[in-house]
Amino acid sequence: MITTTVQDDQVRAELRRIQAKLGDLSPAMAGIAMALEMAVSDRFETKTDPK
Repeated sequence: MITTTVQDDQVRAELRRIQAKLGDLSPAMAGIAMALEMAVSDRFETKTDPK
């Protein structure tokens, strides 16, 4: 049997620090989602590919 141990405390701490600096990204993600949805909808209507 092979056992692997990953010590990721430093990585997790850095990710928490970055997340604290960025704050809530929900509004930005909602805007991005809306733009993507509109682009896809337009492509269906015009029957064009995304290039």
